[in-house]
Amino acid sequence: MSYLVGAISDKGNVRDNNEDNILLCKAVYEKQEALLAVVADGMGGLAFGEYASSCVIKGLRNWWQHQFLAGKQELSLVSIKDTLEFVVEQIHETIKEMAEQSHSSMGTTVSVIFLYGMEYVLLQVGDSRVYQIRKKEIRQLTIDQTWCQDEVVAGRMTQEEAAIHIKRHVLSKALGVNRPFFIKSSMGTVQKKDRLLLCSDGYYSYIQEKELFRRYFQKNLQIILERSVERIKKGKAEDNLSAILIEI
Repeated sequence: MSYLVGAISDKGNVRDNNEDNILLCKAVYEKQEALLAVVADGMGGLAFGEYASSCVIKGLRNWWQHQFLAGKQELSLVSIKDTLEFVVEQIHETIKEMAEQSHSSMGTTVSVIFLYGMEYVLLQVGDSRVYQIRKKEIRQLTIDQTWCQDEVVAGRMTQEEAAIHIKRHVLSKALGVNRPFFIKSSMGTVQKKDRLLLCSDGYYSYIQEKELFRRYFQKNLQIILERSVERIKKGKAEDNLSAILIEI
């Protein structure tokens, strides 16, 4: 089993710098291809958001290079999930420590997919999303950790109301922020021809799911992402935008 990939990250039309960071690692391990994909969105409006998201990339790249590829990682989904959760927790503490030392505020979201064969591990903190596109269906695998989504879960707001609410981008969980954070993790399987899309809110906020489905059945993954970013940037594109597209 192998994986086709495309990746893109752009500062958008308004921001002076790009606080998003992405990571895409692929290698053959024990005669089977493995892939690690990460999207981290540094919290806009907070100092050092770019540093916070880069800590995510550095920490997970270090795990990939020095533990997984070095053969120090037990090759089971449960073990990989537990290890990745521990790595993310360490990253959280690193960002918090830097924030305290610099007397500043910083934070980041993170969405992680690890693929090995036909199985995956997914980790998420914040509101960067992972979608699964299969045949005629697109399904969001993650649940946004935002104030609005918490209200939806509590039954005080509908999903339609949350989609247009002024606080729809206010995070309830994030790495590096001095509030309890929760790593939402899961394991699952994929099928041949499935596509997985990881993206920051600056990307998915400007594209409806119907448009995602229509665009994402073109063949060249990189061209799909480049054209979608071009389309977004013809509008406001007020936030940084990042996406990784994977085909099984």
